[in-house]
Order: sequence, then C-alpha cells, then structure tokens
Amino acid sequence: MATSKTKSPRRRELQRQFGRRSPLSWQALREHRLSWPVVWAATAALCGGLLAVFVGGAARYKVDQLVSEPIVARVRFQAVDLEKTRAKREVAYQSQPAVYVPNTEYFNSVRQRLDSLIKLAADKNIESVEQVREEERLAMRLDAAGFAELRKLVVDGKVDPKWTQAVEGFFKGFRATAILKPGRISALRDPDGGRSLFILLNDTELSKETELPYNVLLSTEDAKRVELRLQSMVDAFPAPLRPTIIAAAMRDLEWTYEIDTVATERRREEARENTPDETMTYQPNQVLVSAGHVLTRLDLDVIREEQRVFEVSAKARFGWHWLAGTVGRFGLITLIAVGLWCYIAAYMPRVCSNPMRGLALTALVIGGQVIAVALGGLGPAFLVMAAVFPTLLTATVLAICYGQRFALAIGAIHAVLVA
Repeated sequence: MATSKTKSPRRRELQRQFGRRSPLSWQALREHRLSWPVVWAATAALCGGLLAVFVGGAARYKVDQLVSEPIVARVRFQAVDLEKTRAKREVAYQSQPAVYVPNTEYFNSVRQRLDSLIKLAADKNIESVEQVREEERLAMRLDAAGFAELRKLVVDGKVDPKWTQAVEGFFKGFRATAILKPGRISALRDPDGGRSLFILLNDTELSKETELPYNVLLSTEDAKRVELRLQSMVDAFPAPLRPTIIAAAMRDLEWTYEIDTVATERRREEARENTPDETMTYQPNQVLVSAGHVLTRLDLDVIREEQRVFEVSAKARFGWHWLAGTVGRFGLITLIAVGLWCYIAAYMPRVCSNPMRGLALTALVIGGQVIAVALGGLGPAFLVMAAVFPTLLTATVLAICYGQRFALAIGAIHAVLVA
C-alpha cells in the first residue's frame, strides 16, 4: 500500500514538475545555477522600478473625464493659455493686409496711349484735329483746343520736358490708386469678422510698400468715382488736354491691382507664428479644475504643466527626500522581484536552468506591469481592469505552461507588483 502511494500518478507528476528542491544550496551557487535567476531578477527590478517612478506616479486624467474632486495647484507656475493664444494669433493673422500686385499690362497700355498722343502731335502730316480719325477723336475726347495744346508740347520735332514730367506725375498718382475687381472692396468691409481694413500695394514702381484703407479703394464698377479721382492727377497738364489724359486711362477701364494670394498667405502666417504665447500665472492652492467639470484638452495641458513644475520644484527643494522616495520605490520593486525569483528557484528549478524560460517568464511579468500602467492611464473607469486583467493574463499563461500551483503563486506576487 505504501509502495503504491509512492508511485501514484499524482506523486510522479509532482516529482516531474518540481524535482528536488536544491537550487538554493551552496552547491547550486558553486555550479552557477543561480546566475540567470540573478540576471532576470535584476532586469525585472530595473524595468519595474522605472515604470513605477516615471510612469506609475503620474496623475491619470483624460479628455471628457468628469472630475469628482477639485484639482488644486501645488506650486506657482505659468502655463500657456492655448485658447487665448489661438485667438490672439487669429487676430494677428486676420489683421494683416492683403498683398496686391499691379496690373502691369493695363498700366503699359495707358502709357502707350499717352505716347501715341504725343506722336500724333509730332506728326507733320497732321495739321488739324479734323485729320484724326473721328472714332479715335471721340474715344480720346480730343478737340481742337486740346490738339493745339498738344502741338505746343512738341518743339522742332522734340517733346517738351514738361510733357514728360506731367506724364510721370500722372503715373505716380495713378499707380498709387487701387482700382479693384467687383466684389473685392465689400470683402474688406467686415470689422466684426476681424478682417483687415487695409490692403498693401506691392509695386516696384512705388518708392515703398503702400497701405491703403478700404474707404479710398475704387472698383471698376464705379466709373464715375474713378474719373473723379483721376481729375486730381492731371493738374500738371494744360486744361484743354486734361479730359484727353483722363480718357486715355478710362478707355477700356480695368483693375489696377489684384490680390496675390501666395504673398498674402505667407505674410499672414509669419504674423501668426511671430505672435508670442499668451500665458497665465497660477498661484499655490488655486483651483485648476472645479469638481463636476468635464476635462478638456486645455485642462490637461495645464494639469501636466503643473505636474512638471511640481516635480522640478520637489527635486530642487526637497533634494534627499525626493531621492529617498525614488530609492524607496526601486527598493520595494527589487524586493518583490527577488522574492519572485527565490520562489521560482525553490519550486520551479527547471526555469532557472533554462535561460529562455527565464527570459519568457520575466517578459511576461514585465509585460503585465506595462499593461496595468497603460490601462490605469486611461482613467478611473479602467482601474479595476488594470488591477485584474494583467494578473489574470499572467496566471492563465503560467497555468497552461507550468501548472496551477505555480500559476497561483506567481499570480499573487504579480498582484502585489501591480498594486
């Protein structure tokens, strides 16, 4: 009967699993059978300690989380107010005037018409205005008095410098006049929308970039206002010739400036990027988030900045106290890791003798801790899952590979590690 108990299947299975419990003896140390367990215990302690110090101690909040208790600042700190900064940068973006470039083709066509006028006066074959084509006369508003004044500006076949000066003066004012396409001006008259009420003329013919307010802008739809503006630019010409100069510009009236979207966007983006951050100073014991508030992305940024400043302040102020807390965390994790591998060495020696088994078991334990930290970081709703799921997963894998007793023991140690 005693012999049958010794050789029962259950006893043989236990002997096969656990064998002799001798790995902790001096003989095991002499034979270096505990070298790998020491390596794996150190690895588990190091990785677990790093997780506990740098990840596990951080406050766990997330967007849309309902705060049950007020979150209070522990130190004085400054945080970027993203909402105000975004609004300030948007104002800077919208306040930049749109960049307009000249319609060079149109300006050149007006200059060619004025050149054709003086060439007409210099033509010896034309002695009176009646010899000019009627269609041309009517389009240019050229009458006998105007033609006579035009002939006076040509002496011995040479153009009088007064004509050249008058033309240049006219173009100086004309190129500083913004005549826009229909609908462009109405887009600028929106002070409530934050748009700029100016445009910027980027014309190389002008001495510098010129800002024009919207109330002096003209449209090709309003020919009367354009003509009134041109009348102020032709004073250097003889009076009978002034209508002809105006007609040269009004004939086939086109826009003088059009928006350069690329330059405008580049200028506005530069203004947005150069706008400094808007910061807010929080005092100790100031409520950052009230109880019952649902966290937003801006709230999380403020909480994380407070956490960062607090950690820096704690290191600077408390010195050895902070270091002692860090060492204590590492020490606790190290004790758990050493206890884990002492149990493995005592009751599952074949894991100690096989480095790959030890590596797999260590990776399983550390992986369970990583999963627990990750789930805990998702918010309070996942805390129960963070405490149960990694340990249950570890125990299930070990029960399949090694047996229930070993799985329960390692699972209990792993639960302490996760907690």
